[in-house]
Amino acid sequence: MSQKPYPSTVQDKFVLRLPDGMRERIKAEADKNGRSMNSEVVARLETSFAGDGADADRRPLEERVDKLEQKAEDADLNVRVFSNYVMRELEELKQRILERG
Repeated sequence: MSQKPYPSTVQDKFVLRLPDGMRERIKAEADKNGRSMNSEVVARLETSFAGDGADADRRPLEERVDKLEQKAEDADLNVRVFSNYVMRELEELKQRILERG
């Protein structure tokens, strides 16, 4: 009777190169969360894929919206400043016409 293989012997394996210090960071977080390093990496990947990356795709859009809102506010301010300038100029021209008239 043959023994069943351990799950780790039949699961996909992936060799990964990490930047300096990353392994230690993963180890520290895994220890803090009571997990193995493998479980920590898998949990973080699962979190990043949650919602099909909707949050990751959403962040740049939210930043663009914020920038556009700021530009709109700036444009509105510029329009009001320009409008006030035009109104002052018109009043000044009317005053000159009345003085000559």
